[in-house]
Amino acid sequence: MLLKTFDGTAPRGFMIAWTAPAPEGAPAPAQGLASSLLPWAALAAVLLLPWTEDKAARFAAVFSLAALAQMLPVRDAGAVHHQALIWPYPQLLVGATVACYAARVGWPRRFALAAVSALLLSNAATLASLYRDAVRLGGTVAWSEAAYRLADDLAERRPSWTVSLDWGLDNPQRFLLAHDPPVQPLAFPWDWADQGTVEQLEQRMRQGGVLFLALADPAGRAYPQTRQAAEEAARRAGMELVRIREIADIQGRNVFEILEAQPVKR
Repeated sequence: MLLKTFDGTAPRGFMIAWTAPAPEGAPAPAQGLASSLLPWAALAAVLLLPWTEDKAARFAAVFSLAALAQMLPVRDAGAVHHQALIWPYPQLLVGATVACYAARVGWPRRFALAAVSALLLSNAATLASLYRDAVRLGGTVAWSEAAYRLADDLAERRPSWTVSLDWGLDNPQRFLLAHDPPVQPLAFPWDWADQGTVEQLEQRMRQGGVLFLALADPAGRAYPQTRQAAEEAARRAGMELVRIREIADIQGRNVFEILEAQPVKR
């Protein structure tokens, strides 16, 4: 994942629905998988660091390595949306190293310009291919444009409270709806494992006016236990979770679903 973040291919499958079938009439896929030369340039800059007499290059290297070291122990090394937070320090490391050796060793100016141009062109080609694939295939669940239609639907329904049952659902709705209605995240193990959370959900269900946001595709659910906790709260309240609406993306794939706790039909 770390290498894919540096070469620019990580968004495919993480942010871009890379494995999903393209809708009819969509642009053709990009020819090949363009990737940036950044990881190899950064690696070369790190190897040259002992002989690089440039404070900017050393600072960029220390900052990048220290930040990445904190991410390595966790799943996917923090994933692309966290790894990319160290930008533009890897680029600063490469640029400062090239500038240092161009001045120190006496590299021809055109050689340094050619090296930087090759890196910039590889970055531009990678970015262009990512935009093309994003338009063609759409986003994955947490990055889907279906979040806008979900927000519009919630704005019309005006629930007193909404509860998100998986990762990536609550933040877009909080932003788009400006906390009206409020969104309670229920997407991490320390939430669903708390018996007090189940009791709180049960109480809200009895009061009425609460809607649950979930992912339509079971295979995409990062924390299926949260839905189980909501279903347990519904059973304790003599209710069941009923799907009242599915929200699709521009490719026609059902991405989100809205659930409501309703009395069990006898």
